[in-house]
Amino acid sequence: MSKEYILTDLTHNKNAICNEKIYDLVSQICLKYGAPGSIYSKIKDQYIYELWKHGDPYPSVLETWWRSSVKTIKWYIRNKIECRDEIWNGDFIWGLTKNGCDVKFSKNYFPSFSWYQNKVLEKIIRSSPFGGGITCVVREAYRRYKWVQVPALYLSHSEDSISYLAGVLSCGRVYIKDKINYVGYNRGLKKYFESLGIPIERECNRRRWVLISPIWPALFSLRMPECVKNEFVGLKGACNVNLYAPILWKTYNGENFIRRGIPYLPCRRKIYYDFAGEKEGAMPALDRLRVEKNLVALDYRVRDIVKLWKKEKCSEKNKKSEIASKE
Repeated sequence: MSKEYILTDLTHNKNAICNEKIYDLVSQICLKYGAPGSIYSKIKDQYIYELWKHGDPYPSVLETWWRSSVKTIKWYIRNKIECRDEIWNGDFIWGLTKNGCDVKFSKNYFPSFSWYQNKVLEKIIRSSPFGGGITCVVREAYRRYKWVQVPALYLSHSEDSISYLAGVLSCGRVYIKDKINYVGYNRGLKKYFESLGIPIERECNRRRWVLISPIWPALFSLRMPECVKNEFVGLKGACNVNLYAPILWKTYNGENFIRRGIPYLPCRRKIYYDFAGEKEGAMPALDRLRVEKNLVALDYRVRDIVKLWKKEKCSEKNKKSEIASKE
């Protein structure tokens, strides 16, 4: 965890430098181990030895206590901590919160986040490197989960990033309707998906759930944690993937199709075979279907992730070529 954070904007004032180092240490302890109750209950000698990285003599627990406060650490995490991990960052964490209720902030404690029923979201949070306690209240009709005292919710974030959208899409559940695989999300995300240009395929359970094609979460699996990244890839009978995948690849990467260049993308020969019956030909047919299926107003992050898949595949191909040439 400590490798993912850097200390920024040190001054030349000795006392300010010392305070900054303590704030950095306590922030990392809170981010990794959470802060139930008072943050000082989590400041222990073993955590100081683990996360202190400034090369000076280790500070004592007492020194970290009188130099820091909850208010200071909140400010420091928000303004000074830079999380560089491609998956576990502030954007992804806040994307997860889109699948639940509001995040509740408190003056004297770190924020908490609650949600109903979604076990996938629970699994993701339990696998995260960030601290915070998880509680579950069971009722006859539902389960209410809560992630309490979560300092990571103070990490700076942007709702316009790929990681944020990956966080939103990672919490879907696979649904089978009429032998077709969909991915379902709570109905509160319907307008959000529509704003992204992602088609809603159908609704179920009295419109409590909206179902979309598995290709959308599969595309963003590049920025999902290991516990869920393969849940949406390779589903048999997945809704519209044989149509959406070629359209997306041609739109953003041209006609040089690479088998599995993005999830569910078949080889070039199969694409031409599948659209051989179209009067205008396969490639013009894909352009027409893009308009008919209303895929012309997709969010720019779809374009970026499709291009990122191509980059990853080309990089993987080059590595294999280098290994083969050495052998």
